[in-house]
Amino acid sequence: MPTPAGRPRHVAFLPYPSAGHVTPTLGVARELIRRGHRVTYAVTPAVAASAAATGAAVVEYDTALMSTVKPPARWADDEVSRAFLQYVSEMVGTTAAIERQLDDDRPDVIAYDTTVWAPGRVLGRKWGVPTCQLLPVFASNSAYSLMRAQVEHAGHPELAEDHPAVVAFKDLLARFLVDNGIDPAEGRALTLGEGERSLVFLPRSLQPAGDTFGAEHAFVGPCAEPAAPGGWAPPGDGRPVVFVSLGTVVNDQPEFFRTCAEALGGMPWHVVLAVGDALDERAAAAMPDNVEVHRWVPYGEVLAHADAFVSQAGMGSIMAAGSTATPLVVVPYQPEQRINAARLVELGLARRVDPDGLTAEQLRAAVASVLDDPGVAARMRGLRADIEAAGGAARAADFLVPGELDEAVPLPRTRACPFDPPTGYRELAGGGIRRLSFPLGGEGWLVTSHANAKAVLSDARFSHRSELLASPLPPPFELPPGDHRPPAAEPGAFNKMDPPRHTAYRRAIGHLFSPRAAADLRPAIEATAADLLDAMAAQGPPADLVRDFARPLPAAVVFDLLGVPADLRAPLQDNLDTIMRLTMTLDELIGSVTVVGELLDELVASGRAGGALARLAARGDLDLQEQRNIAWALLGGGTDTTSNMIALGTVALLVDPARRDLLLAKPELLDGAVEELLRHLTISQFGASRCATEDVEVGGVLVRAGETVVVALPAANRDAAKFPEPDRLDLTRDARGHLAFGHGVHKCVGQYLARETLRVAYPALLGRFPGLRLAVPAHELRMRDDMDHYGVHEVPVTW
Repeated sequence: MPTPAGRPRHVAFLPYPSAGHVTPTLGVARELIRRGHRVTYAVTPAVAASAAATGAAVVEYDTALMSTVKPPARWADDEVSRAFLQYVSEMVGTTAAIERQLDDDRPDVIAYDTTVWAPGRVLGRKWGVPTCQLLPVFASNSAYSLMRAQVEHAGHPELAEDHPAVVAFKDLLARFLVDNGIDPAEGRALTLGEGERSLVFLPRSLQPAGDTFGAEHAFVGPCAEPAAPGGWAPPGDGRPVVFVSLGTVVNDQPEFFRTCAEALGGMPWHVVLAVGDALDERAAAAMPDNVEVHRWVPYGEVLAHADAFVSQAGMGSIMAAGSTATPLVVVPYQPEQRINAARLVELGLARRVDPDGLTAEQLRAAVASVLDDPGVAARMRGLRADIEAAGGAARAADFLVPGELDEAVPLPRTRACPFDPPTGYRELAGGGIRRLSFPLGGEGWLVTSHANAKAVLSDARFSHRSELLASPLPPPFELPPGDHRPPAAEPGAFNKMDPPRHTAYRRAIGHLFSPRAAADLRPAIEATAADLLDAMAAQGPPADLVRDFARPLPAAVVFDLLGVPADLRAPLQDNLDTIMRLTMTLDELIGSVTVVGELLDELVASGRAGGALARLAARGDLDLQEQRNIAWALLGGGTDTTSNMIALGTVALLVDPARRDLLLAKPELLDGAVEELLRHLTISQFGASRCATEDVEVGGVLVRAGETVVVALPAANRDAAKFPEPDRLDLTRDARGHLAFGHGVHKCVGQYLARETLRVAYPALLGRFPGLRLAVPAHELRMRDDMDHYGVHEVPVTW
């Protein structure tokens, strides 16, 4: 089990005792426990089982906080005052009950629901431990007040300061504080939660006035773990799926569900109703043929296939819909739901219908409207992206346990398994964003989650300019005193630039590496592969797969494409290999850089180049320096990467002969298998670095202008939130969306040529030598931990 960066902490969760408030916290508790912390829930018996299922300890108390009485449509003064005083009195008693349960094992951190503020804030003050309020609802600050919204939108009257209930509250609060050793003068600050840190279970973009909230509010989005595959599946007839559920609190609405049957029955949709106890068996059996009825069905199972979701606008339902980008029709029953619904309509994420007097025609029209509106679907996809980037349970755990996020860690480099990323990634923040220390001094950030990686790599506020980046790796030799920042990129070195210069150079070469251009090269790739395999067969076993096939194949493809003469190929490749080493002498580096530079200078100046380099020269708008640096960038990134994927991918197939046999038996799996190998192995072992050009929030963390962010591509490609069972190499998996080639405007220009080469290499090799196997035990292979790109130095094989 991984251990925390600091000592293990004891975190107490004090949620409001209802499913809608407990459920958002469960993923955070699991994440804290996974990191080695202890978690205790103080809850009522009704929700104790779900809390205990996280692995947390549970202490129970009884309370009347949860009322089964439905709130009125509009609140009168006397109703508000009566409910208010009852609520406050109950919280005073709850505080004493929780204190008795936890006093002998006091927590280091208290995380409390904002509706249960008294136990959280008072016990935190009394015990001298940090506190954090949990908000599964909209947050409040000076720019936005949820209470004010309730007054304006939900019919809650605002009681005057001299109202008897307010006077009674102040008196009760003063006595309560004195009993707990707190100065009553602090009552207002304590009641309002002034200065409290807040963990908000929704993305910032959904929060009203979201840009006015500072670092004391962490908008982490929903923290539920990915749902395991379940028993529900759509009928498979291609009809849109419409899911209807009113959650657990207001679902006793038999008339509403009968209206649903009338509105949606007979339409060209497949309708799923989750009705709880609202309909008896006879009513459920009388539903139209296109309507299936369940008392309860896991949201994730249905929403993964749903095209529209009719919901009560509870925040949990909204987050579930947002996580699957499912357009909403909202039917709000309670005050909080009406506030949520108004925000959804404001953002263009939903259609709203009011439950009072709702007709079948109105509901049918609302569902048809969201199904037919591509704008709603697009905005829901935007919400899903915001949720994915918010940080989830990992970011929440970082926020709850002070100090863990602030402790800088070095870039992980040690591997326990040659096919897995460095083990240190699993000991970090569970896919969040962490402080990173640099060998030459200073700190930046390490991003390990798939969502945060995509967010950084696609954000124009992060620069790829070489002179701005701090290196996460130690220098390859001892450096003399002085400034060792890398120089600015020379003209033509597009891989070290930002737009618009980067864009102009990419445009000049992009057509050479398009999907069509790569497909056109396939016959030449196949011919080269066949020649190399013929030579291997003639030589006989054993052979070195790297020397005889994996290295020369992509090199020949790229050299031929660029038009590099035969006599220059070996010295170019050998010296480029030296430059890729992580340890060397200064003289070795200078020598290899000089040789490559001189060879390419001679090549472009003499006019000896053919192929793509000749066509670039013929454009007339690129000088010799630009041509040389473009060639250097393409050669440096175009041969070594694909070579290592061929070698390491083959080893991954050979260590489990069932994988090799599967590809031979089912060649139709090849394209997907190549993507899975790219995801699983991710040879860009040190990721991609970017520098923030202004303050940017990533995963709920503020990255300051000038700080370097290292995107750990191997870790992002093993993110369970994107790829279930990420450590399993599954050649039948849909691995699309992996980041092996990066993401955004700097995504590898040669990705399509690399894919085409791999699609030729694996079946050609395995087809020519069906009995191919390693000639040495796998643990004896010498891995390329000492090189910029991961792989295998030699692979002795026989057949």
